[in-house]
Amino acid sequence: MYIIVGVDPGTTVAIAAVDLKGRLVGCWSQRGVGKERVLESAMSLGTPCIFASDVERAPDMVSKLAAYANVRLFTPPRDLDQKEK
Repeated sequence: MYIIVGVDPGTTVAIAAVDLKGRLVGCWSQRGVGKERVLESAMSLGTPCIFASDVERAPDMVSKLAAYANVRLFTPPRDLDQKEK
């Protein structure tokens, strides 16, 4: 199953994955983890086809995840506010 993975990096890294129909297939968060653990968690939920960020300039971790997985990176045209997220 192909999935779209939203990633929120920081002290606590969080991911949320939806299938191509927009249904939540999983979410996860953990403190102090690297991109390898994030990618492993995402791939346990399905096959990523897009990694996404909620800010216009994607954090390095999200860009690197998309590049490593050889999938598209989505960023919105502007930073999303809390209500839009």
